[in-house]
Amino acid sequence: MRRVKTGVPGLDKMLHGGLIAGRPYVLVGPPGSGKTILGMHFLLQGIEDGVKGLYISLSEPAAEIRDNMSAFGWDISRIRILDVSPEGGTGVWVLPTDGLLESVRFNVANLNNLITTELTVHKVGNIVIDSITALKELCERERDIRVDLLSLMNYLSENRCTSLLISESLGDAVEVESFLARGTVRLQTIFLNGKRKRSILVEKMRGTGFDEEARPMKITKRGIEVYPSESLLE
Repeated sequence: MRRVKTGVPGLDKMLHGGLIAGRPYVLVGPPGSGKTILGMHFLLQGIEDGVKGLYISLSEPAAEIRDNMSAFGWDISRIRILDVSPEGGTGVWVLPTDGLLESVRFNVANLNNLITTELTVHKVGNIVIDSITALKELCERERDIRVDLLSLMNYLSENRCTSLLISESLGDAVEVESFLARGTVRLQTIFLNGKRKRSILVEKMRGTGFDEEARPMKITKRGIEVYPSESLLE
């Protein structure tokens, strides 16, 4: 099975070479844990490897994303960013359609249509969706969340997209998307001996072995660094 590098060498070592190509994965963590940064690592690595990347933002304006990533000295101009931000929290979203902006009530079907256009016109191969938490909030009924997320993940898998679906986590509860995805990577902030430490944990990865230990990570001026040979207690 072909492997796709995440752009973070230490994480790729934990994954025994990287993600299995063409599958959807969940990247989960609390605010400020580095999820967007890791998503950009993944897309930039794909560009380097000749695979076009698409970043779909469901909350943060594209201009802010570009400004934030410039702090690491990254040029993300070759990554397509689709900003489908909500209008005033009304549930109405602005979607780019044939070069214009069209206001619609957003749902997974809209998202799948957007991705279809990107696959057809721009030939993207790697996708980051930030975040599926925003998609879940649009569901009126709890049971709709599972149906919609399963539909999205199956769609991505059928189209052979290697995808990172970012999920916000505020507690210890296991998100439904973690059950549905082909793999889950969790970013955490913990306190050990009174010191704050960042960690990364591969919770599951179907079809391959992986490092099951939580490993230290840092957000540096170059982006995320993972230390796969170190223990959190060191």
